[in-house]
Amino acid sequence: MNGLLKVICLIAVISLSPVVFGTGSAQAVMPTVTYLETFGVGSQMAGPGAIDLDDSGNLYIADHDAGVLKFSKLGSLEGRFNAAPVSGAGLAVTPDGSRIYVVGDSDGDFTSDQVAILDGRTGAVLGYLGRGAGEFAGAGEIDLDSSGMIYVLDASAKTVRFYQDSGSGNAVLAGSFSVDVSGRLCALSAMVINPVTDEIFVADKKAPGEVRVYSPQGGLLVTYAAAADFGAQMLSFRGMAFDGQGRGYFIDNISARIAVLDFAAAASGGKAPVLGSIDLTSLVSGATLPQDVVMDGLGRLFVSGSYADGPSAAVLGIGNYQVPSNTAPPSPSILSPMDGSVVASATPVLNYSAVTDADGDPVTYDVSVACDGVQVEVGAGLPAGGYQVQTALPENAGCVWTVKAFDGVDYSAEASATFFVNAVAEAPSAPVLQSPADQAGDVVGASLFVWAASTDPDPNDSVGYLLQIVDAAGNVLAAVDAVSGIALNQTPAYDAMVPGGVYSWAVTAVDATGSEAVSATQSFTFAETGLVIDSNVPGADVYLGGNPGYLGRKVGQTPYVQLGAPAGDYQVAVVHRGFEPVYGMVTLESGGSAHFVADLRPSKEAVGHFQRSHGIRALAADGTYQDIRFNGILMPWIADVDGDGRLDLLVGKRGRKIAYYPALQITDTGGYLRLGDKEVLAELLQRDLAPCVADWNNDGLADLVYGARDGLVRLVLNSGVPGMPVFDGAAAVELTAGGEMITAGGHSAPVVVDWNGDNLKDLLVGGDNGRVELYLNVGSDEAPVLQFEKVLFAARKPKRVVPFPTDWDADGDLDLLVAKNKKVFLLENAGSGLAPQQRVVVFAADKRTMGYFQQGSGLFVVDADDRKGKDILAADGNGVLRFAKARGSEPVAAFFDVLVQKLDQVADMITNDSGDPTLLAMVDQAKTSASAGDLAALPSAISSLRNAQGLPAEAAATCDELMGLLP
Repeated sequence: MNGLLKVICLIAVISLSPVVFGTGSAQAVMPTVTYLETFGVGSQMAGPGAIDLDDSGNLYIADHDAGVLKFSKLGSLEGRFNAAPVSGAGLAVTPDGSRIYVVGDSDGDFTSDQVAILDGRTGAVLGYLGRGAGEFAGAGEIDLDSSGMIYVLDASAKTVRFYQDSGSGNAVLAGSFSVDVSGRLCALSAMVINPVTDEIFVADKKAPGEVRVYSPQGGLLVTYAAAADFGAQMLSFRGMAFDGQGRGYFIDNISARIAVLDFAAAASGGKAPVLGSIDLTSLVSGATLPQDVVMDGLGRLFVSGSYADGPSAAVLGIGNYQVPSNTAPPSPSILSPMDGSVVASATPVLNYSAVTDADGDPVTYDVSVACDGVQVEVGAGLPAGGYQVQTALPENAGCVWTVKAFDGVDYSAEASATFFVNAVAEAPSAPVLQSPADQAGDVVGASLFVWAASTDPDPNDSVGYLLQIVDAAGNVLAAVDAVSGIALNQTPAYDAMVPGGVYSWAVTAVDATGSEAVSATQSFTFAETGLVIDSNVPGADVYLGGNPGYLGRKVGQTPYVQLGAPAGDYQVAVVHRGFEPVYGMVTLESGGSAHFVADLRPSKEAVGHFQRSHGIRALAADGTYQDIRFNGILMPWIADVDGDGRLDLLVGKRGRKIAYYPALQITDTGGYLRLGDKEVLAELLQRDLAPCVADWNNDGLADLVYGARDGLVRLVLNSGVPGMPVFDGAAAVELTAGGEMITAGGHSAPVVVDWNGDNLKDLLVGGDNGRVELYLNVGSDEAPVLQFEKVLFAARKPKRVVPFPTDWDADGDLDLLVAKNKKVFLLENAGSGLAPQQRVVVFAADKRTMGYFQQGSGLFVVDADDRKGKDILAADGNGVLRFAKARGSEPVAAFFDVLVQKLDQVADMITNDSGDPTLLAMVDQAKTSASAGDLAALPSAISSLRNAQGLPAEAAATCDELMGLLP
């Protein structure tokens, strides 16, 4: 047997112990043990001996009368192999179950002198170890090491022999070593290999009794005494096994006790401590003379022996064990005849796909055929592939055939298809178009294309339809199989159509034999409306449902058109490298169209930050505007949470309430920020809140992801309606990753962000542990499933850090800002990863001395006044929310890169037109100015190029676009 190999290879490995060993860890304890059931009762076993498992969880038992018995993981008898003699002394199975090694008596003299190799599926003898009969003086237990080498304990010869199985013929002896002890009598009774170390454990039951541990080369490493090293005296060693937690199980055959040792806790070269023992007599009625033991990957311990119900294998649940259930096989796929098809033969071949059973069980197939409601033929227990119908099917009949898979326990779902038997083919009648009427002028995406059904003179013949939509130039926009009543927006033509354009349509009826008839052609005018989002910089990324902290779902690039978009409010973000993002809202009225044009402006270098002399101000009860100030640590977030098209401010603070200031606006004088009077957005169940706003489930409503004092991250969905957000604190749920709650050690600060650009919501989390951890979304955008990816930042000492991702230099890559120790640090995205931290210099209001933020304060980054680069919103040491304003004057390097790319496009246009070297030289001059960031010379260079003689029209248009981008 080779117990732990099975634990490692099975899919589910269950932790049975409440303690994991490590430096300074608590002492492990004995896991709980539960009797579950017994395998093999009534299977005619007389004396079950050695047992083993394969990777599918199948149990193999060697019995000197019954042979080798194979049981499924559920305990059903799957096979009985008697092609070779079986003594019960030794048994091993390869992980895939393809080969069985079993000890036997070749000549009936009660000497186990051979090990046969059996086919794990048929039981046929494939060969033997060594020469076969007479190879061993008294073979006992068999086990496989991690490389597949076969080890056999020859108890009579007091040796361990190991063999290499090439897969054909007999296995070849690779070596051996003695396990004898000089000057002592030995009674070798069991052997097992610890697959973690490949060390060989050999049990000697001869008094005083011991288990000796050997290296793979046969060197004696350590000896466990029966009297001292197993808790209580071991009277007679039998089977041994290991589990996936580093525990060893050692059978005492006389006392029916299993000693459990913890090898994970053994010091190097030392002995494993005893965890406890399992008393079989108190767990299983009539337990006597247990023989062998093996553990599966579900935490089930199998023990062969004699019990009140007869010779069998008891199944014990160890710790947090799992009870397996049979998984029905998947449904096979119909290959032919397919649904709705016609066959010319009265005895067709029914073809279906083979399936793979999740449990590794063999699968057969049942097929049935019925015509006009009458059962014609049934085939059961069929192999994979196909089935030739034996009974002639009625001519012109509609027939249904089904196929389902069977794994010996459960059937799969049934797959079915309808086909028709018809040997004589005639064309159907031409379809008659009904709607839209000829020259209709009101066709939109939801308009239905309807036609009268064709008839076919062939009885029971099926008719399909090919819908064609063609533009005025004769280009086919759609040629799709369809049924009458299909909507225009369900065809490929819809996305290629232009409002106001004239199109034509026709329908071809096609029967199952390929005969066809075409309808008349009718025209219509496309009158669809929808959502249009554009920008002054073509190719900008378009996001919906986001805010300055989380952009939302990327839906395309400008110019973006969503025909037939549903009526409602759309929060829009438009982003292009080199430019500051534009946020806004556009309202699409029912039956109308809406346009949003983003005026992207060059992003300025984020430098020279200084704290404003007063904070962000909100409307107070006396009608004046007062600084926003709170006791405790402040965690700000800016988003249009109420969906009114204006940004709002959320503030998490010491208590359970999230403050909410609506309608952020910028005053004309000085760019100061003003907000409406304070409201309570949500009252939650935790304290020290850190809010983040994102439409978590993509239902069009802003949801809250927030951190708190306890370090966990929670989600509370918006249960309100557009314009009226509602957040029920009692409905908040903890976010998890890999089944474990996400924690930051205290004062968690989460940020939702698409970190890796796969258009899925990811999560950054900072907190008291001093780390910024990245959790990637391995689910969908509307139902995120988070998985820990890595630590993006770690402070030297655990102290609160707050992250905020932003494209600080507008180069198209997300950078990371981190607030810690009253300062803000930048980790710039270097393409291959984040660069080392560098402090963002922030001056006080006097613009001379260094400015500091509140210890532990959150931060939010946005170009608040659209003037001089990205600003930083955070609380000062007095708990007042202030903006640290940027004083950048020069555009970022990425802006000039965009200009150079567009000038390269102009050069390509000139090259493809005339190749005029004078014009190309003027392009190079403009590129030189752009590459150098020379805003003084660049406008003149572009203007001269624009007005040059012979410049192609499309190049001139691009020059006009370039002039419009210059600050």
